[in-house]
Amino acid sequence: MKRLVLMVVALAATVGLLSAPAALAATASGTPTVTTGPASQVTPTTATVSGTVNLNGASTSTASLSSTCYFAYGTTTSYGSTAPCATAPSATGTSTVTANLSNLTGGQVYHYELEIVTGGLLGVGATTTGGGDASFITPSASVPPQLATTAVSDLGGSGVTLNGTVNPEQWGISSCSFSYAANGAAATVVNCANLPSPGATTQPVSAPVTGLSPGTTYTYDLMIVYGAGKGTTLSTASSGSFTTLAATIGTPANLTSTSATLNGTVDPEGQTVTACAFYYGVSGPQLQTVPCTLAADQITGTSPVAVNANVTGLTANTKYIDTVVLTTAQGPVIATPATFTTPPVPPQPSATTLAATGVGPTAATLRATVNAKGQGVRACEFEWGINPFSAGSTPGTDLAVTQLCGNTPADTGAQTVTASLRGLAPHTRYYFRVLFLTYGGYVVANARSFVTPAAGHGGRVPALPNTRILAASISPAAHTARFRLGASGPRATRFVCALAPVRHGKAGPAHFHACRAPVTYRRLRPGLYQFSVRAGDAHGYGPVRTRRFRI
Repeated sequence: MKRLVLMVVALAATVGLLSAPAALAATASGTPTVTTGPASQVTPTTATVSGTVNLNGASTSTASLSSTCYFAYGTTTSYGSTAPCATAPSATGTSTVTANLSNLTGGQVYHYELEIVTGGLLGVGATTTGGGDASFITPSASVPPQLATTAVSDLGGSGVTLNGTVNPEQWGISSCSFSYAANGAAATVVNCANLPSPGATTQPVSAPVTGLSPGTTYTYDLMIVYGAGKGTTLSTASSGSFTTLAATIGTPANLTSTSATLNGTVDPEGQTVTACAFYYGVSGPQLQTVPCTLAADQITGTSPVAVNANVTGLTANTKYIDTVVLTTAQGPVIATPATFTTPPVPPQPSATTLAATGVGPTAATLRATVNAKGQGVRACEFEWGINPFSAGSTPGTDLAVTQLCGNTPADTGAQTVTASLRGLAPHTRYYFRVLFLTYGGYVVANARSFVTPAAGHGGRVPALPNTRILAASISPAAHTARFRLGASGPRATRFVCALAPVRHGKAGPAHFHACRAPVTYRRLRPGLYQFSVRAGDAHGYGPVRTRRFRI
């Protein structure tokens, strides 16, 4: 055999068919590595098939390219047709080769294999190496790819993931993209994150999008290019739409020098809200936060929801920044910040109790100065009685008697107000103060006192009844207490009584009221009490007597 080859080479050299180096290359031995690759650009009648070749030192046959590198193809694994490689494989290394198939039939399965012929001379003694069988299906010319938009996901205030489905119906998909636009603006196109695979199954496609505007409605379409670039760009018949999440800051309500109710709206667009909060402060880096009054799990739906939060501790006459932030799994949605300015501290109303005038045995005139400071007058009255005022006490806690001011003060300026008292007891100390209420606040003025003089007797102080508690009948079961009253000395013509609870060993304020002897208290709650009583006549009241008891 070796001798035959040498003779053929010598003959070829003699006739000028091969040079000596070429003749030696034709005899080099090696086994090519051949792999059949995928098909692409598949249409009902055409397709491009591919494969890879590494000759591994072997030489292709001296015959034509169509018989040394080709693809065998057909509707069965017996093939029956061939198509030459578009280019010859490289002499060194691995190279990719392709071939264009034509005159195919739509809706048909085709098998194909890359085959390489090496060795031999003029086709004599050549070796064929196959890359293995592969197949593809030609699409039906009457069935285009099917595609549709589906609901978006990962919806936030500035981003979203657009979703859709594609069934290639055996067509080769060369391009997949979404287009989206807001309110008739120019559309933006973004490529699908994944290109649908050839076949006839429905496959999901998606594309993440960022840089959107909060609270804006967008429409979107899904588009593909199929048919080896010679087909049609196809968009879904019905566009999808979505609205990005939004947060909007409103105007504060109930604004005072030190407090405000911050207002805003948030639109969760069906997403699960994890937090809602207002941020406020005099500058961006120093903002404070307060949760929305409405809990996060109560902020639902696809429409704007009103939210608010009460803030205190503000500084008067100061400019503040505020915004509202809605948070979902996709992150925060921040409203465009706004500003508001707290008003200055309004002038505070004032009141001063003055000394009483015209004090007689049974009458006196109470006086005070008040100034509403432009806040508007709501009420003016004197509080008075025989009990001294407790330090820091509020209206109604020490005395049981009030008397309206005899004249109504104006809204501005300092003015004197008075109240005339009649029917007082002689030789008795009375305590009083003015209470002044405006729309800007309540003023409890300082307390004063006066003593009514004794009646008659040439100015001498007459003897007063000496108060006595004659007997007490306490019934815890019936929740009642009954006291028999009396007096020694001058005859008592009147009594005033008071009942106060005792806590931590101290009796509460005694609010005296006119009472008759005997006096009974009913419906008492369990606890310790102190009963107080004073006997009096036309000249005044005697000393206070007390008795503690338990129900």
